Amino acid sequence: MFIKDEVKYRYNYHISPKQGWLNDPNGLCWFKGKYHVFFQSNPFANQPGKSYWGHVSSENLLDWQEEDFALRPDQDYDCDGCYSGSAIELNDKLFLMYTGHQNLSDSYKESQCLAFSEDGINFQKVSNNPVIENPPEDNTNRFRDPKIWKNEKNIYAVIGGESKENRGQVNLYRMGETFDNWQYQRKLAIAQKKDGIMWECPDYFEIEGDTFLIVSPKGMQDAGINGFASVYLQGDFGFNQTLEGYELNLIDLGQDFYAPQTFWDPIEKRRIMFAWFGMPGLQEQELKKQVGALTLPRVVKNKNGKLLFAPLPELQQLRTDEKALLPFDTIEDYSEIRMTPLNRHSNFLLRITSKIEGSSYQISYQDQKIEISFFDSLRNVRQSQKIDKVSELRLFLDSGLTELFINDGQHTFTNKCELIGTLVIEISGQLQVKAYTLRKGIQ
Repeated sequence: MFIKDEVKYRYNYHISPKQGWLNDPNGLCWFKGKYHVFFQSNPFANQPGKSYWGHVSSENLLDWQEEDFALRPDQDYDCDGCYSGSAIELNDKLFLMYTGHQNLSDSYKESQCLAFSEDGINFQKVSNNPVIENPPEDNTNRFRDPKIWKNEKNIYAVIGGESKENRGQVNLYRMGETFDNWQYQRKLAIAQKKDGIMWECPDYFEIEGDTFLIVSPKGMQDAGINGFASVYLQGDFGFNQTLEGYELNLIDLGQDFYAPQTFWDPIEKRRIMFAWFGMPGLQEQELKKQVGALTLPRVVKNKNGKLLFAPLPELQQLRTDEKALLPFDTIEDYSEIRMTPLNRHSNFLLRITSKIEGSSYQISYQDQKIEISFFDSLRNVRQSQKIDKVSELRLFLDSGLTELFINDGQHTFTNKCELIGTLVIEISGQLQVKAYTLRKGIQ
């Protein structure tokens, strides 16, 4: 039986389930004329539970149709959850590689499993699951979130892990001649001790000749939110060496961003990223509301070895009404605000207040420092970042979700704030501001 709890609100154009819990994006891909996005889902309660794979599809990355669950925890090896994973098209079939989670009397077991589909909607688990039953000897039972990909010759997967010394690590596997034949290769990367005891949701890819690894560390020391963060590493991941010296780069500066995953869009020839619009330990505080959502799709760009995460250009097609905002004005809670400083060093302030919730969200720029502060019944947060020049800011609002993009994705802030109903806008400083009402995108 599904939950019948009252839902306070559901998002307008962000991917979200009709009910229940949502976390990590999974299986991002293009298959047979549609984009497919899967996600971790507990349809029975607004809290973590046995993970299903929720599923939505779209022809344009804007208008999403909810599909039936792709995976259910119905086998011995995944009876306590079909955990995160990824997708690959092979031989005109779509394969999902995921982690089966099984609770034991005093611990748990995580193994890697496969399911396939001919139509992208109905999936069948392979008969010889799990295809990777045990982690490497130097890895604990924390062994999950396979990201599968292929190059000209081989099919590989990176799997998140934890060493016996409690350091995050990424395990590299290569597929043999058949899907049930996987060979462990080596460690792709190992965390320094301060950088997390477990590296979840790894993602390996190349852009313009540079190779990148995304991980979501768990248990970082003096970093992230409650020890959680999402970062990328750029380096030489030659397949005969393990990367230990590295620089971690934070993907998003907000507090509600975790477990990002990317995929290659073969139609527009670009790499696109989604993430969980939430954070472990924070979303659990919001159980009385419909809180599960994914971020908007972002285009991943490489600028001199540094990644930018720009809003998908097609998002402009969601715009309906447009108006230039006055210093004191109102907008709907499903809007985009576009801010252009009169010069790249202009000081300014924009403040948003919700009449219903009494909550507020503020962006200020002064002395080449951007500051984001927001307040509601659960939050009293202030974030800042040094930015020499600001050319443009785009803020997406969706019934309590805020995504701020600065300088076409040079910096991003992803945060929840209870901005519900008609919103009051106050503007000061050298700033031109336009607002667009955004149409519905999720069915």
